[in-house]
Amino acid sequence: MDWRKRLAELERRRNLFLRISIALFFAYGVSVLVLNIDNGSFNPQREPVLLLKLPQKYRMGECVPLPEVVAFEVNRHRRNLFRDIEDSVVPMVGRKNIREAGDREIQLPPMISPAKRMFGPGKEADVERPFPRNLLTSEAMSRIVVMEKYNFLFCPVAGAASRALKAFLNRIDNNPEYLDVDKLDSGLLTLSNFSLRDRERFLTGRALKKVVFVRNPYERFASIYLHANSTHDELKYQEFMARVRGRKVDEDVASKTVVMSGLRTLNQVVTQLSKFVSEPHKMDQLFWPAASLCIADEVRYDFVGRADLLEEEVHRLKQTLGLPDYSLPTREQLQISPQKTQERMEELYANSSAKKRVFKLMQKDFVAFDFPR
Repeated sequence: MDWRKRLAELERRRNLFLRISIALFFAYGVSVLVLNIDNGSFNPQREPVLLLKLPQKYRMGECVPLPEVVAFEVNRHRRNLFRDIEDSVVPMVGRKNIREAGDREIQLPPMISPAKRMFGPGKEADVERPFPRNLLTSEAMSRIVVMEKYNFLFCPVAGAASRALKAFLNRIDNNPEYLDVDKLDSGLLTLSNFSLRDRERFLTGRALKKVVFVRNPYERFASIYLHANSTHDELKYQEFMARVRGRKVDEDVASKTVVMSGLRTLNQVVTQLSKFVSEPHKMDQLFWPAASLCIADEVRYDFVGRADLLEEEVHRLKQTLGLPDYSLPTREQLQISPQKTQERMEELYANSSAKKRVFKLMQKDFVAFDFPR
């Protein structure tokens, strides 16, 4: 019996040695032929495959020490996460398209254990299931802001004080240009700056709180409409109308007279958008429900703030997360003209069919966030 145990132990050690040797071989080969290593580290931007498979804590554009890559490789071998060589964290020699790398990555089984999660505030799932991997490469990853310093994620929603909240986040992040409305996004990190594994970890783990501010769908839709109609910039209005039609702006530039005519009332706008009810993916994301924008049916949000009570809710957020006691920027500072949305609600929804259509478009928000119909 002793010789059998010894033989099994020798076999186990031999397999481990082979796996480590393979990992080191590929790491060395890549370092010599592809990655152009400087001082024992490499820049992941030079190899797109690695952008989606960085070890935890590293972001796109940062140099990762070679020993950490090798350690990560060996760890994946031990956990039997490899299906073939192409699944390796160390990229193969040659250029690979980042989209192809992403497609290959999302086909792997999730690294997390299936966990019971929530569907909107207070709505518990009936079954346990893993986080859908295809969402890790969706456009939501470019929207959800990561505030590493304060340990929370924030999903901005157009028409729900998103500009004021982005400016506030830039300010607590010590960005001197926090009032520059054209640079509100440039100073903030989003999930798209992280590897797929970190995105999954952030969205499913409890280390980072998830924050979203929402607004009554009727008011939010009216606010978006009024903001577009209050602009004196014809190009911006033209862009809005192109988005209503589900087109790109440049498609309508040549036919300005067509764009500027018609669809002037809220009812006309929502009637046009109703054409996308059966094909919501074709509708511009400006008009998507907050639940869809922020994948609220898969992500459990710890803090759901109300945009109509912005000052009070931001104060509550600062107390909950221990944020610096900065005040929100004013409308004048953000160059936002007063819209008086509340006062004009009755006028805008005088046509009852407009309200019914908005409800149909935003139905997910009424369910997910318990707004009154």
